[in-house]
Amino acid sequence: MPRIRTQKAVAPVQSENRWRDSTIIPYARLKGWRVYFTHDSRHSPSGWPDLVLLRGRQMLVRELKTERGALTTQQQVWRF
Repeated sequence: MPRIRTQKAVAPVQSENRWRDSTIIPYARLKGWRVYFTHDSRHSPSGWPDLVLLRGRQMLVRELKTERGALTTQQQVWRF
């Protein structure tokens, strides 16, 4: 299995949801990515990452954080 590279992207001073909706998703779609995110995570596994992006045979799974954000224990479990 190919090794997955990770990059840290830090949101400006705004909520993660606003940054996702106003910047990340429009840019991803502009670049040809299909985007999935859970609108209401109450019935999803705890810690599941914020975004799944698909383009051809590529898949990115990303957790978004503001400058002050930190991974929860559950988010660390899903990290690979």
